[in-house]
Amino acid sequence: MPESEISEQIVLFEENFLVKSLGPIATSPDIALTELVANAWDSGAISVKITIPEEHYGELIVKMME
Repeated sequence: MPESEISEQIVLFEENFLVKSLGPIATSPDIALTELVANAWDSGAISVKITIPEEHYGELIVKMME
C-alpha cells in the first residue's frame, strides 16, 4: 500500500483493560515473572537473568542469552 493510502486508526480501550484481559499475569508478580521467563525460553534463550531493584518503583532488568 502506498504511503499516501495509509490511514491512522485510533483505538480506545476501557479503563483497566489489560488487568481485565490478562487476569493474574497483570496482578500477580510471581505469575508475571514466571510468564516472562517462559516466554524468553520459548524465544530461544538458554539463560535468563532478572535483576529486581531494591528500591520501590526501580527499574526491573531482564537479560536473555541465546
